[in-house]
Amino acid sequence: MFKKPKDVQTKGENKMRGKEIKKLREVLVRELRIDDDGLNQLFPAKADVAVRKFGGGSYLTFISVDGCIAFVQVDPEAPNATYPTLRSLWRCPEALAKVTIAPPVSKFVINGADVMAPGILAVDDSAEVGHFVSIFVAGNPFAVGVGVLLLPPGDIVSRREGRAVQAVHHFGDCLWEASGSLRPEGFHGAEVVPLRTEAPPPDVQGDTNAPPATAEDGDAEATVQPAVRSDEEDAPPVAADTTEVSSEEMEERLRLCFLQAARTRIKDRDLPMPVNTLYAAHMRPSRRSEWSVDVKMTRFKKLVPFLAMLEEGGLLRMKPKGSEHLLVEISRKASDYTEFRPWPKDVTAAAVEDGASDGAVARFQVEVLGKVAPSAAVLFGNVEFVTQEQVVSVLRDYANQKSLWAANNRKKVQGDEVLCAVFGEAEVAGTVEQLSAQFMKGCKKFHKVTAPQRGAAAGTKTSIRPGAPPKVTIRTDTRRGHAVTLVRGLDQYGLDAEELAAELKKVLAGSTTVEDGELMVQGFWDVALKNHLDKAGVPPDSLDVKAGSGKSQKKDKKASNVVKY
Repeated sequence: MFKKPKDVQTKGENKMRGKEIKKLREVLVRELRIDDDGLNQLFPAKADVAVRKFGGGSYLTFISVDGCIAFVQVDPEAPNATYPTLRSLWRCPEALAKVTIAPPVSKFVINGADVMAPGILAVDDSAEVGHFVSIFVAGNPFAVGVGVLLLPPGDIVSRREGRAVQAVHHFGDCLWEASGSLRPEGFHGAEVVPLRTEAPPPDVQGDTNAPPATAEDGDAEATVQPAVRSDEEDAPPVAADTTEVSSEEMEERLRLCFLQAARTRIKDRDLPMPVNTLYAAHMRPSRRSEWSVDVKMTRFKKLVPFLAMLEEGGLLRMKPKGSEHLLVEISRKASDYTEFRPWPKDVTAAAVEDGASDGAVARFQVEVLGKVAPSAAVLFGNVEFVTQEQVVSVLRDYANQKSLWAANNRKKVQGDEVLCAVFGEAEVAGTVEQLSAQFMKGCKKFHKVTAPQRGAAAGTKTSIRPGAPPKVTIRTDTRRGHAVTLVRGLDQYGLDAEELAAELKKVLAGSTTVEDGELMVQGFWDVALKNHLDKAGVPPDSLDVKAGSGKSQKKDKKASNVVKY
């Protein structure tokens, strides 16, 4: 039901007043299995409650609380037409009658499929045909979807055939993204697994009003405990996203996260810094998006002992201050620091989560690669593809090792027999930058695209494709007497043209449409579109801008929507 971003785009928002909120509460108590205590969790005393309508004759309405969609009304005037979003169900899991499915079925639900009777393990006796039900995976206390019950509970258990639940909202759809893209524990990629120990959902950790969650299908009962901070320095509570990794691997991940944060986020002027701030605001956001990190999964269990290990290794210096510890120095001359090569910012958890939460075009990174010929294996070993930066590093290291620097110019390399064989020339000389460019020119061209994945799968996807990065054409033209800017070739980078059109409509405050894969923006916006696509990750050299005479964007960046003859 919410497959595309436009499915959750509303025409406006109206705040609800006291009487309207009271009436809404009465509707929720009547239609959902929720009492006043449950409502108080979803409607704090001074919360801002608003109604977002679609318009165009649609009865579908979103009800948001403090800016987050909490309920969906299919028809405000019809009975049994309101259901909670997943984010609300994670706070009040008993709001709807429950259908429990087998774990292998979860991947089909996340892909938007209806639930078939053979995949259902249990159905609440109180569930009614035609009413909304919540869909849970056995052994996991967090709902994976919401649907409409199509068969009586007795028939589902006895007959074990047919379509039992019609899915209307599921983990990974655009309504989930619009609600914050939260990922509870056990939601790994595009499937849900049972939990050994249940934990609070990501948006209620630390909330002492969070309701208890009960294990399913014979598992031992487990009560959700709020995250509690002790007087001792410990890792701040984090969203539950851990996977099975050894303590040694987790320590190495955290060490790399510290180095990534130190190299890309933390300046010396930011110090001293509380170590809890270091962990929560810098180390965790700096992790690779496909990683889970949790200091409690290391042998140290707590943050300060782990950082003390890094301090012993000469990477940092801490000092106690009252009941907390401060990071006072990062050893930027340490070998671990200088030798560390940061991963691209666009594949960090912070970049991916920001892209998912604000609905912007997912940023990606494109790198030009050269395929290493067998004759160059003596320098690059078994590496198949290299970037120009990697070639520079290898050549510099080789020149240092073999003392190949020119006596009168320390920036120039005088090649030996090995380099001459690699380059296929009788004499090799030049700076490492010149030689690396010459090497890449002789390689067969490839390019690597690293892109964040939207929806339930999350993480990043990397693909290596033959040839140079493809061209994206931006050209200005006129259509039916109106100035327009046309963009073609976005699909070659996996960009959704309709999603980009919706974003540009807000950015440029102009009309946008997509026809036959070509994006059309009303007005002359060649400069703005080039800058926008450059920021999204399309290489500048791959942007082919063709603006006709008198049809380029004005310096004041105001659109000229009508052509004057």
